[in-house]
Amino acid sequence: GIKTEIKDISEINLNEKSDLIYNRYTDFYLNNPVKSKSIRELYKNGHIHLSPNPYEYFLLADKQRMIEWQHQKDFTVPKSLLKTYDLGVAEREFIWSERKKLFFKPKNSFGSKQAYKGAAVSHKTFDDFYGPSMLAQEYAQPAEIDVLVGSENLKMKYDLRCYAYQGKLQIVIARLYQGQTTNLKTTGGGFTIVKFI
Repeated sequence: GIKTEIKDISEINLNEKSDLIYNRYTDFYLNNPVKSKSIRELYKNGHIHLSPNPYEYFLLADKQRMIEWQHQKDFTVPKSLLKTYDLGVAEREFIWSERKKLFFKPKNSFGSKQAYKGAAVSHKTFDDFYGPSMLAQEYAQPAEIDVLVGSENLKMKYDLRCYAYQGKLQIVIARLYQGQTTNLKTTGGGFTIVKFI
């Protein structure tokens, strides 16, 4: 096996003897001048591998890419790519009129923080979050599955998560949940294995 330690970001120092740090602190660009300082220096000087590292995050996970992909001309835009609008430049009245078909989220956040299903957004909330730090994405109805929890049959939504490293698929899991956004708090929900048949 691989020797693994779980550490708080504050426990990482410049004498760190790690081959790989999996960054769950979520300052993916290592911008925090205090908390990310040690990891930033270790990474910058080639002393650790970091996953995701700032470059990988920029290319593959930064939500700004979803906006840019809509406008690229070199390749055919995949049909699976959901229409995405930059709320810093999109026409406000158009977005409001289409809100029930959209899902709103911050460009630089993770999980479901400040995420809103457009069908449930009031005009006041819309006015509060609308701006260049947010995007609107075409709403995709989540798939559902029946899950037996104890003796109760629950209808659960799910999404699939494909984890890759260095160009190779490592694992596929599903996240089961109930509610407006994915979460790990639903009774009977959470991560589960995916079996391909």
